[in-house]
Amino acid sequence: FIRFLAVKDGDVIISVISRPLHMAGFFGSLSVDSNFKIVSFKEKDPDTPFRAGSDSFYASMGIYGFKTDALLKSLEYEGNLFGKDIIPQLLNDMTVLGYDYSEYNKIHETILTEEDGRIVERKVKESSDSCYWRDVGTIDEYFKANMDLVSITPKLNLYGKEWPFFSIDNHLGPAKVINPEQIGSIKSAIISEGSFLSDVIGSDLVISPSVYIEKSNLNQVICFSNCHIRNCHIQRTIIDKNVELEDTEIGFNKETDRNNGIYIDKSSGIRVVQKKYCRTRKLKP
Repeated sequence: FIRFLAVKDGDVIISVISRPLHMAGFFGSLSVDSNFKIVSFKEKDPDTPFRAGSDSFYASMGIYGFKTDALLKSLEYEGNLFGKDIIPQLLNDMTVLGYDYSEYNKIHETILTEEDGRIVERKVKESSDSCYWRDVGTIDEYFKANMDLVSITPKLNLYGKEWPFFSIDNHLGPAKVINPEQIGSIKSAIISEGSFLSDVIGSDLVISPSVYIEKSNLNQVICFSNCHIRNCHIQRTIIDKNVELEDTEIGFNKETDRNNGIYIDKSSGIRVVQKKYCRTRKLKP
């Protein structure tokens, strides 16, 4: 990305990716010349006049590179919105390049693959997630991105050796799943460290650190850290941090969920439980 800016002698570079025309209202769209210099830009225009093909357009990925003098000059521009205010002024004053992410982004990776009935490691010059990119600015898109991670063949590889993920070291113990009453069955899940699941029936779960779930049935649930869930039935829901739920159903009845203060996304119907939400009964000692 940076090398492309230097070789082409540009001032600014924006990473771009081809997207279907019906998504033009969600991204900045642009047109480029034969040298991939950006010549025009529209911010979230559903009727964008710029096309990369018969049914696609180049979308800005929100990834920018500047030469130092270009960045300093851009700080003097009027306006605060990058797509609406800053980029049009950049196009008037500087050489702004479009970096075709799909064409140039190659991730060299070591992957696991099956050969002759055995699982072996093999190095590839371009991994399957080299062109992975998603905008997660809506609840629906954020939910879909998480559900992809628990699929059999996710589009994003979390387990590469050449490009590892370095996250916060919580100094927590490993995740634990037990089934003392033999009623639990988890089909697909990502479970982070320090979490404890007991007698849970579930599928498509993304569980953050330090989450405790007991005797519950969960389907397509994203749960943030430090949550306690007991005797619950929940589906298609995002649960924020530090939530306590007991004897609760979420995702089955819109009126009940609204009355209980659960947010419902209008476009997808996905429920969102707000941070520090508490719905429990007082247990007798």
